[in-house]
Amino acid sequence: MAEKNEQLRQARLARKITQEELAFLLNISPTTYARWELGQHEPSLHDLRALCTYFDCPPEQIGYVIYVPRPVEAPCEAS
Repeated sequence: MAEKNEQLRQARLARKITQEELAFLLNISPTTYARWELGQHEPSLHDLRALCTYFDCPPEQIGYVIYVPRPVEAPCEAS
């Protein structure tokens, strides 16, 4: 299985768009996007949503898994 940064790169290449063009569409710097593809940084949740919207896919398809912790239940009170 490809690393998430490689999956992101492959998704971009499939759309035949440059890093600079995609960064412009996401309203981020090209350096920020390049760091995602290099695996040096990860996109924020906001940016990940924008990527998923652009690629029309769930985050898992471009290598990201969103972990949503379940709330901790209060212990039952003894009666």
